[in-house]
Amino acid sequence: PGAKGARAHRRGCPSKSPIRAMFKLTKLHKAVTEALNAVPNVDDLAKSLGALDVRPRVVSEHGGTHSATCIAYEPVQRLLAVGVDTGVKIIGGDGVEALLAAAHHVEPARCVEFMPGVGRVMRVSVDNGIDVFDLHSQTCLASTRWPTDVTCACGMKDSPFVMVGESTGDVAVAAVQHGADGEGILAPRSYSVAHADAFGGSGKGKGVAAAPAPAVVAVKPQPRRESTHVLIAYADGSLTLWDLHLRRPRATYPPPLADASPPLVGIVDDAGGACVQWVCGSGRTVAVAHADGSVATYDVPRASGSGGGSALIAAIVRTRVTFPSEGPPAATATATATATATA
Repeated sequence: PGAKGARAHRRGCPSKSPIRAMFKLTKLHKAVTEALNAVPNVDDLAKSLGALDVRPRVVSEHGGTHSATCIAYEPVQRLLAVGVDTGVKIIGGDGVEALLAAAHHVEPARCVEFMPGVGRVMRVSVDNGIDVFDLHSQTCLASTRWPTDVTCACGMKDSPFVMVGESTGDVAVAAVQHGADGEGILAPRSYSVAHADAFGGSGKGKGVAAAPAPAVVAVKPQPRRESTHVLIAYADGSLTLWDLHLRRPRATYPPPLADASPPLVGIVDDAGGACVQWVCGSGRTVAVAHADGSVATYDVPRASGSGGGSALIAAIVRTRVTFPSEGPPAATATATATATATA
């Protein structure tokens, strides 16, 4: 047949490659079996190691900030706190970025507030969950579901105390209380400010509703007097400068004994306290976003000393009213009030 016939005969014969492949698979199966047998038993290993104190937590996330609903800025450390549905996102200079995760209140945030002087940030959720985080350790110090509807909150400077504004018209005071299991709570204190007491105990001034009391929409410590005076704003448009030590109002709008009071205009009540902002740092002027789309500035008188000799209530005076020309009334007013305060 010659060389060509021999080559054709070889091409027609069955190849031995399948036999070699089966041999290689057998060796691979044997190697895998030996490797599996060499792996220690996981259950026996866990028993020998004992219980481990491991607490996994999220320390950072990358990309865009999702589900952001509110912000707060801390000018001393130049930190921006962004309220998200999973906690608080902290963003700062020099690449500072951290996620303070909420373990229990995974829901949209109503407001976030720094607690000046103590290195903490507070988050209030739309379902009345309050979380207090420590910025240094990036851990949650307290987590509480508040029993009433929370409309706003603020931390007192150089103090562990928190003031909580409620839809009932009252302002409650709470502080972090550490638990035995390591998880703390925000425990209410006996100190509180009722709506009637905020206006001199009368419960009804000119234009101030007696019952039901309007919701608290903002609690703002007065600049330069952060530890003694706070401005409380209500949904009906009334304001009071409250003395924390004397437990009485220093000034109100409208004045309770005024002969003729201007009609009250409601304040935006769904901004988590952002509807009221102090202008500059003198503690004399405050900007308020009203529900009709206007932004008004008010002059707050200086308190004459800290003694309790005089019980006279001064008047907070509205000095200017502006109407933004573009955008939805309530949202534009809130943004304009914030811009006015930071200008």
